[in-house]
Amino acid sequence: MVALTALAVAATLSAAPPAQAAVASAPFADAPLPFTFATTGWTIVDLPEGLKPYQATTPPGFADPKPHTTAGVRTFVRNGVTYDHPQGQAALGLSMLDGYRLTKDKRYLTIALANAQRLVDTKVVDSTVVSDGAWFFPYKFAFPLHGYPAVTMTPPWYSSMAQGQALDLFTRLSVVTGDTAWRTAADRTFASFLIGNRSTGPWVTEKDADGHVWLEEYAAPTAKPAPDHTFNGHNFAISGIYEYYELTKDPRSLALIDGAMTASLAHLPQIRQSGWISHYCLAHPEILSTGYHAIHIRQLVWFHQFTNDTRFVRWADMLQNDYPAPAATGVVYLVRGSHKAYVFDKHGGLVRSKTISLTRLSSAPLDQRKKIYRRAGYYYEITAGSLKGMFLREVPGSQYLLGARTLIAYPTVRTIALAAGAKVSAVATDGAGLIAHSGSLTYASVTRFTISGRGIVNGVDRVRIAEGRWKGWWLTTSQVTLDAPTA
Repeated sequence: MVALTALAVAATLSAAPPAQAAVASAPFADAPLPFTFATTGWTIVDLPEGLKPYQATTPPGFADPKPHTTAGVRTFVRNGVTYDHPQGQAALGLSMLDGYRLTKDKRYLTIALANAQRLVDTKVVDSTVVSDGAWFFPYKFAFPLHGYPAVTMTPPWYSSMAQGQALDLFTRLSVVTGDTAWRTAADRTFASFLIGNRSTGPWVTEKDADGHVWLEEYAAPTAKPAPDHTFNGHNFAISGIYEYYELTKDPRSLALIDGAMTASLAHLPQIRQSGWISHYCLAHPEILSTGYHAIHIRQLVWFHQFTNDTRFVRWADMLQNDYPAPAATGVVYLVRGSHKAYVFDKHGGLVRSKTISLTRLSSAPLDQRKKIYRRAGYYYEITAGSLKGMFLREVPGSQYLLGARTLIAYPTVRTIALAAGAKVSAVATDGAGLIAHSGSLTYASVTRFTISGRGIVNGVDRVRIAEGRWKGWWLTTSQVTLDAPTA
């Protein structure tokens, strides 16, 4: 449990902090964008509180499972030595600040301020490009990237992910507390993104070979190791610059988030592996992570929120279909008849199989719904009974996970269209996620609905209607047109 102590922090805790208007003139006006890069020209959406990145519907707990000081400042331990961890401190600060948003419990704000203040206290100020000084938050421990000694990050090194999340934290604190010191911290941190790749001095922004701006998660102040082009870190940095743009309307921040999202969209064909886990980065395609694959999906949903460009959610759909988050507890429903279960090796090779014959309806518990390497479809890992430790393939109507599971929620409006005269399967679920009503929808003319999520109901891919008479009902995805333009 984090011990909550009194802290001397630069903040004013007012019951109703003043809102901050967009600045009339940009700070550090002598600092232009570091280079030209490709952009798309999106109109950026200002999201309301509660729908922004890092914001949840339930407050976090106060216990931090990672190393931290008695004041709640997150740290990192390597080889018995304790270091500051800039990204960890910014991330914890954002989580605690979200807890304060939801509860107004000042214990959350105290921890958020403590982590923000540690970032300020440990900053590196660089004035070689920005005369007012750009703030960087150094990593002071060596880090073998992906465990490869040949690409060890030698301290001090820097991270766009840490810079972006610190920028997000400072920006939110400037609004929550009304203290201009946090606005200054946000301005100086944003300035770090206006410095391009260089061989001396800190940087996190570079231009890739395709003319896109890339926000590098692992940036060394020397030419080696070569940039990793880590996808999630680049995207996390975008969210911080987005929030700074929401506050300031600085045209340079608009250009950077536009260009960086353009880069994300352009490089998705390289990041995606059809039918499998997406690549972690562009430099090392052998590095895969199921956890970061799920993060990629969530970040693409963010970018749909920022832009209303449905290309982002269509890519999120593809990544979700390629490899859904495997954790899924529940019950596999088995109809009467034969059912074949399998054991696979890590390469998707068949080790053995087993067939059972049921004379009546049955079920079995599971703890995963997942993809098997190089095999089509989805599989359930059974945890008890005669098929324990084996996999059953998902077959709607025969063997399927009982009930509804939302795989992707859409905070921003997404639309579908029903073709004229088409009979579309529809189901409604109860509080336990089980089908309570079923039927079909048929309209004489093309009819559009907004949707709030996509998931599976009894093993069938469906989308959930967001409003109107059929709100909460699930329609079969194969029978509708996704992202149909509104009239």
